[in-house]
Amino acid sequence: MVEHRLAAVVPTLNEMAAIGDVVRGLRASGACCVFVVDGGSTDGSQEAARRAGAMVAEERRPGYGRASMTGAEAAAGHELVAFLDGDGSCDPAELQTLERAASKGADLVLGRRQNVQAGALAWHARLGNCLVAGVLRARTSRPVHDVPPFKLVRADALASLGLDEAGYGWTVQLIGRALAHPALQVLEVPVRFRRRQGGESKVLGRLGPSLRAARPP
Repeated sequence: MVEHRLAAVVPTLNEMAAIGDVVRGLRASGACCVFVVDGGSTDGSQEAARRAGAMVAEERRPGYGRASMTGAEAAAGHELVAFLDGDGSCDPAELQTLERAASKGADLVLGRRQNVQAGALAWHARLGNCLVAGVLRARTSRPVHDVPPFKLVRADALASLGLDEAGYGWTVQLIGRALAHPALQVLEVPVRFRRRQGGESKVLGRLGPSLRAARPP
């Protein structure tokens, strides 16, 4: 019998250059299933993801949060669900680091970006990230220093949070509600963050989306 313990969800739009390596890396690092949620790629991303071993779900309604929730629905039945971007900025090998933290009792594990490659984070992304982390600390009196793209959450904890943010603020809502929940343990672990391998950033390269992603829940 196959044990459905760990799934990975990768929202994607035109990430042909990186998505195959991301999927293969996740599978090599312990994800039994990789769900690529595609927003209508025109560059062959879907085909590359399937060749690498992913299951592809199309989500044409706009929004990072909507894509993440569609992926979470596809991953129903798994104990743990990881979320990360499909542009190669997150190292899929570090999935094992996040999983080890979850195995010690954490309900939400955040991949805190401490080793950041030069040019990987624009100034406004750094600023927005610092601001929203500060707001979350002030609101919850709990430590948090990053609002990262790479995170791992227990499926039952995710279901209990009632997330409904369809856009770029989904990760902020996830972290904010988890920190405010008295029964959930949130843990940060250090990870690397690299320059994207291709394509165009939907958030980091532009000020407006960066600010919307940093909006407190």
